[in-house]
Amino acid sequence: WPLVVITLTQGFTNEDLERCFEDNAELFERGEKFVTVRDLRNVMAMPSPVQREMARRWQARVRDELPRLCLGVAIVSDSAFIRGLVTAIAWASAPVIPEETVPTFSAGVDWGLRLLEENGVNVPFSLRRYAVDVTDLHKTLPLR
Repeated sequence: WPLVVITLTQGFTNEDLERCFEDNAELFERGEKFVTVRDLRNVMAMPSPVQREMARRWQARVRDELPRLCLGVAIVSDSAFIRGLVTAIAWASAPVIPEETVPTFSAGVDWGLRLLEENGVNVPFSLRRYAVDVTDLHKTLPLR
């Protein structure tokens, strides 16, 4: 906290998505500002039409609350196509909070930390250490 990581994997179910929304509701109950890093690196296909509608309904439900507490979302995908698709969707329907699509998890963490700092949110040392560890790990991973 205050950096929240949500990792979606290929084949997530409607129940998985509903549980993600419930977990997000708990984040809002804290009443504290945060940033989310949404890791989509293991998602290779579009969500189903039912899941897209579930996400649309959730976004409509939290539209007023979201900008008050969630400062922004970094969307991580190593697929240029997925990043472009997310950007195109944002053009068509402007998000109510800042969104940034990034190719690496470490870039998403770095973006989130900058956003927290720019908004005066205390970033604990342990979270700064995590950002360094993630960056170091990313440097050692082989390229695909």
